[in-house]
Amino acid sequence: MPDVSLLQQEYYGGGAEESKAPGIASTVALIIFFITAVTFGGLYFYNRSLISRAQEITENIKGLHVGDIAETITQLKEVGSRARGLQQLREAHTKTGGLLVMLEKTTHPETIFSNADFDARSNEVKVKGTVKTTKAMARQVEIYQQEGSLSTFSVENIAYKGEDKSVGFQAYITFNIQ
Repeated sequence: MPDVSLLQQEYYGGGAEESKAPGIASTVALIIFFITAVTFGGLYFYNRSLISRAQEITENIKGLHVGDIAETITQLKEVGSRARGLQQLREAHTKTGGLLVMLEKTTHPETIFSNADFDARSNEVKVKGTVKTTKAMARQVEIYQQEGSLSTFSVENIAYKGEDKSVGFQAYITFNIQ
């Protein structure tokens, strides 16, 4: 009679090695299933949050009134025009400050100005003044002639004033300021 134990060993021995392969495959399949389920759940909740956010934005847009938008635009235009006005004022002030510095630089120490009109756009200054002597008046005109920052100048209405024999004049000066 054949030995049954050898047949049983062959039968059971070969089956032990084959049983490991289905266990590994099922474990990998189970891991992939859980990853897929978690990913699906995450995407589902992300989609719900996006839908709720879109509904919230839609409600906010519905809440806006056309009149409010027009009023806001009007206010922005007013602020813009004020800002342009302030910018022009600042530029004119800066330029006038430069004109005053140039006027101070080109003025003889004995010259006294009684009136001045500034035009910041054209860099022109119209001044009325007096000097104590005719020599100081001649020196003032000489300073104007030598100054390189002047594009044009003219001195008019030169006359003696009062008992102290001071000399009055009117000058038109155009400065070269960028």
